[in-house]
Amino acid sequence: MNFTHYDLVIFDADDTIRECPDGREYPVNDDQWQIIPNMQKEIALYDWKAKRFGIASNQAPVHFEELTEGKCRSLLENMVREVFGFMSPVGAIQYCPHNPKGGCECRKPEPGMLQRITKLYNIECSNTLFVGDSKVDQGAANKAGCDFMWAQEINKQ
Repeated sequence: MNFTHYDLVIFDADDTIRECPDGREYPVNDDQWQIIPNMQKEIALYDWKAKRFGIASNQAPVHFEELTEGKCRSLLENMVREVFGFMSPVGAIQYCPHNPKGGCECRKPEPGMLQRITKLYNIECSNTLFVGDSKVDQGAANKAGCDFMWAQEINKQ
């Protein structure tokens, strides 16, 4: 896989960068997730201090009160620190805490989170790659005008 052709790479979190070894759909504590090894290897090939990245993740457990917004943010920030080695700029981590059936503009497959991240960096969606693991991720990329890559292409290498 090659991220070098893009000015910005945005990643989904769950089942793209991190996974729950116990089979959970998403973690609610730091001891419930790990970085997917092949994604770690791929990300390590690039100088992310020179390249721009973001995270866009639907986080239904916040809506269902399994996580507070603070804990959700902390889990995503810890993932970013572990996989990239430093914290991303404020605003580069976006998550949707809303009801999965609510129809907000940020919940993937809507493009809101991707658009916020591209605006933060002042980068056109046409120069952005979104890496995800689901049809809703692909739908968000299509609606935003970003290229899309299946995480499974990397994670099964």
